[in-house]
Amino acid sequence: TPSNALEIVKGCDLAVDCLDNIPSRFALASAAAKTAIPLVSAAVAGLSGHVTTLFPDGPGLESIYGPEDEHRSFKGEETRLGCLAPAVNLMASLECIEVLNVLLNRPGTLKNRMIVVDLNDYTFETLALS
Repeated sequence: TPSNALEIVKGCDLAVDCLDNIPSRFALASAAAKTAIPLVSAAVAGLSGHVTTLFPDGPGLESIYGPEDEHRSFKGEETRLGCLAPAVNLMASLECIEVLNVLLNRPGTLKNRMIVVDLNDYTFETLALS
């Protein structure tokens, strides 16, 4: 929540978003930005999902979800589509690799980019965030 996120991430090198709602994602993203740490974020709905890394100097969650105020009580598509295990497992694996890449300062992180996966038709796309 906005009231405890800052305390939770204080002293961390990286924040990892495995949250199930957009307001909590914005609270974590805000805390990560205030403490100047990157945030690796993943989301799943049905057989689709995305993973991205937000750095304090780059675009924020607004580049994915729009302005925060629009989503205070927003329930995502996962409430309608569910979160099917194959998509959850794949997105979690991609998120874990991204965490390692960021922590180990490897080239090719998802900084300012987002990988979008749709297992309905086996597409993987990488999009630039701005």
